[in-house]
Amino acid sequence: ISPFDLVDKYGTDAVRYFLLSEIPTLSDGDFSYEKFEKRYNADLAKGIGNLFARTLAMVEKAGLVDFNISPNDYTLEEVSGFRKKYDEGFSNFAETLKVIWELIRSCDKYIEEEKPWTLTEKSKQEEVFSNLLFALDAIGEMLEPFMPDTSRKIKEGLGNNEGVFNVHKGDPL
Repeated sequence: ISPFDLVDKYGTDAVRYFLLSEIPTLSDGDFSYEKFEKRYNADLAKGIGNLFARTLAMVEKAGLVDFNISPNDYTLEEVSGFRKKYDEGFSNFAETLKVIWELIRSCDKYIEEEKPWTLTEKSKQEEVFSNLLFALDAIGEMLEPFMPDTSRKIKEGLGNNEGVFNVHKGDPL
């Protein structure tokens, strides 16, 4: 299997993600195109890719593309807890990536529970979007050592300038 062919088709970050999350660092691992595509679709396309695109689309639709975020205390604690687990597990790349994907799933669950598209009170909608943007910013930061291109695209899409976000969807992750 040529890693160059994989990179040409899926990109460097996707190949790096698969190898770091599936192949043990100091021993042999199992690779198949089926396993790679399953992980690519589940974690990258439907995971971080969908969360990023969905959140930015909702923020743009609500007309809240340029505002200061102020996540609530729960979100600050939640993201802080994931960051702590991230820092503790950094010697095991697969486990560290699992922590990031736990945060991604937590954000997806939050969207389903809060249903921001149904909120009529602007302040509540802003709170939900602030929480999501704060979490996405943290996800982008945590992904940087593993998926630098994806991290850069997240940062560009959020347009974070010292806590002021200027959101624009751009290209899909």
